[in-house]
Amino acid sequence: MLATISAILLVLVAIVFLPSHIYPYLWFLSARQPNTYPSYYSRFALRGSGLNIIPPYSPHPGPETLPLLAWVIVATPSSIQEHGDLLTQISCYCLLKGIPFHLDHQIIVDDRHLVTGRHANVAKYLKRYQWVFATDADILIADSTKDLRDYIQEGEVGDGVDVIFNDRRNREVCACAYFLKNSPGGWSFLRRWVAWADGWRHSTNWDNGDLGEMIAAGLIPGPPNNAEYTGRITTLEEEEVLEHPPREKIGCISKSGEAWGWEEYGSIFVACFEDFVKRYRTADDRIPFWEVNLWSWASVLPPTKMRVYKVLSGFNRWGLGEGTSIRTWDGVRLPGDFLISGKGLEQFVNADGALCSGKDWVIEPR
Repeated sequence: MLATISAILLVLVAIVFLPSHIYPYLWFLSARQPNTYPSYYSRFALRGSGLNIIPPYSPHPGPETLPLLAWVIVATPSSIQEHGDLLTQISCYCLLKGIPFHLDHQIIVDDRHLVTGRHANVAKYLKRYQWVFATDADILIADSTKDLRDYIQEGEVGDGVDVIFNDRRNREVCACAYFLKNSPGGWSFLRRWVAWADGWRHSTNWDNGDLGEMIAAGLIPGPPNNAEYTGRITTLEEEEVLEHPPREKIGCISKSGEAWGWEEYGSIFVACFEDFVKRYRTADDRIPFWEVNLWSWASVLPPTKMRVYKVLSGFNRWGLGEGTSIRTWDGVRLPGDFLISGKGLEQFVNADGALCSGKDWVIEPR
């Protein structure tokens, strides 16, 4: 009888307490799907509008008094396990160059996809440095003789850059690796990037799709000139207005509720985005990047200068270490590569990069 009562009590305890411990891990493992994670299971989940989740810029302490740069990676437990060799290599590089490195656990944001929560982690570190370099976990350092800090100081087009991205391979501005400055323009960019997800996604690609749409919206002069307006098309009235003009005229933004597949995203949105941005960007074929000014028409918002490194600039490029055939380093790398983003790159990590030997490395064919 006592054994039966004990068994019943154990079952009741499991029913009451186990969900709060097991659901976070089940959710993290299924993070490819939209966030359906029940907020009452987590005491750490953020909620509310994007403009409230990310605080506004504060000049205290003065950014000029802070350390120059930190490398920040935000990842789920499964991602940390999968890309452990790459993360070790990054930590060795940061130790070698004297750059602070922060590996942070993913923050949950209710009613948004997992990738949106990463921006809240970035904000936590941005207030402690002049710049933050935020990347995915699946990124390889091909040549450690290059200094990450050079990429926030290089250039002749214009001063006052607030955010730096790269074209990873297909004219798509990539959220996989970016610099963000502790400046009014940098904080405004991050806040509006999170706010862009308030109305759920419009593009197929959650992080890069939202990023591209937000950039396009920041180039379109027009009402409302309001600090609380995210630019997201969410009302029927706006949809009616934007129903008829060509997509290029509205910055390639898909209307509310329109579902895009990967084919449409690549063939329609990315191609449209490239043609649209060409009208506004400052470019010179002799330099490895182009720049554009966002929200320069909105008097209530700080203007944001964005720089994008070209695909063959040597900064960061897309590459695959896995696929339908055996991938060799010669088949992945190009001369001058610094960083490579993609799947299956762990196999190329060499001893100097994995053991913190104190030596620089340039990954060579084996």
